[in-house]
Amino acid sequence: HYQKSGKVPILPSLTVLLFATLLLGSSPGSGCFCIRTTSAPIPVRVISRIEVIPASGHCRQIEIIVTRKNGSKVCADPNGKWGKFVIRILLKK
Repeated sequence: HYQKSGKVPILPSLTVLLFATLLLGSSPGSGCFCIRTTSAPIPVRVISRIEVIPASGHCRQIEIIVTRKNGSKVCADPNGKWGKFVIRILLKK
């Protein structure tokens, strides 16, 4: 007769853990820098740098990261009026 010992087999447990990790690691948005965005215009006088990161396998959305002169970073909504304006200006360059 087979007797239950209460022990969990290692290999199947590791397989399930690895599969779950791969699923979570490839979930949409897992590699995005911007968690929250603002649609409010950011005054030019406080901006030191603007980065536009295109959608990729790591993040499925366009990200606009604005670094202020004080070093803080704000994410602009790429679908908002100001975000679209920034993208349009940068594409002209």
